Amino acid sequence: MYVVSSLLIPAEAGQIRSWRAHYFDVRVRIFSLSLAILAAMVLCTVLLLGHPLVHPRRILPGSLAVLFAAGLVSKDPKLHAAITVVSWVLLLAIAAVFTRPASFGVAP
Repeated sequence: MYVVSSLLIPAEAGQIRSWRAHYFDVRVRIFSLSLAILAAMVLCTVLLLGHPLVHPRRILPGSLAVLFAAGLVSKDPKLHAAITVVSWVLLLAIAAVFTRPASFGVAP
């Protein structure tokens, strides 16, 4: 998350003339990195914890992946505003579901 935020807000933030233009300049890197982080999270649960790859618990991360992929290819400001809101809701849902022991019947 730190690397993603450092892409969004660089060290020379005072030199940014248009935050909207800056965001759309770095959006491909932001969403590519976010997809890589999401893939690593899923792979870690599969490889290290032995959770199944295909399981209902993958619906929320899968939904995030679809949102991140849409952000990667789209330049529509309204879509990006919606991605921001929906991704935060999904992240909160993921945190609520995955912090419960034996969530979705898969014991840690």
